[in-house]
Amino acid sequence: MAGKADFHHRVRETLGRISILLIVLCGWQMVTAQAPVITESGANDAVIVTDGPATSLNRVLEEVGNGSFSGSVLVADSENILFHKAYGWRDRQQQQPFTVDTASEIMSITKAFTSATAVKMAAEGDISLDLTLNELIGGFTGSKATITLNQLLTYQSGLPANAPQLDRTTPQSYLTSLRQLPLDAAPGASQIYSNVGYGLAGYILERAESRSFGELMQRHWISPLQLTNTRMSGQSGP
Repeated sequence: MAGKADFHHRVRETLGRISILLIVLCGWQMVTAQAPVITESGANDAVIVTDGPATSLNRVLEEVGNGSFSGSVLVADSENILFHKAYGWRDRQQQQPFTVDTASEIMSITKAFTSATAVKMAAEGDISLDLTLNELIGGFTGSKATITLNQLLTYQSGLPANAPQLDRTTPQSYLTSLRQLPLDAAPGASQIYSNVGYGLAGYILERAESRSFGELMQRHWISPLQLTNTRMSGQSGP
């Protein structure tokens, strides 16, 4: 088990990757902190700062997107929503506009939830970030057997970015094909962005708590934080 100082370093490392997503927004917030905020009528229920960078941001999204971008953009500080506007179409064929209430898949931002869940479970004593694949699952050979959960979470496992050949029919077929998958690098030797690694990390967390990934998200984040508009893909909801 890693010492307390090492564990705190791991926490900072994991949360640091999440913080990268916020750097641009924080800088934007600093220069708009004193700007007035108004709510426009129409415009997909937009909330837009009247002056400064928000106006430029809105113009760029409208002009550069040129109808090809569909989604909503939100910038906020601790007290106010500074910018919130939807663009494009929820269903282009049916001409249904994208609104600020339209649900969107967060795609690889799910990795931040996976990392945070692993760190939280480690802090609660339910798992160790230093355990290897053979300690967590078993059946791996060579250097792949030494890959740790921490290496999966920090892109240092050596697993490839993607592996469409993995057989996901059953958990057993998934593990069998994963054990046969060649590494792109030695574990710990370099950082390789890996959807495969994060998929495996999510599977390990599921096994550790005997819960599905959706149940993990519900238990650790969605329910405690009252994320009432957040759900797993395929679930019914707003």
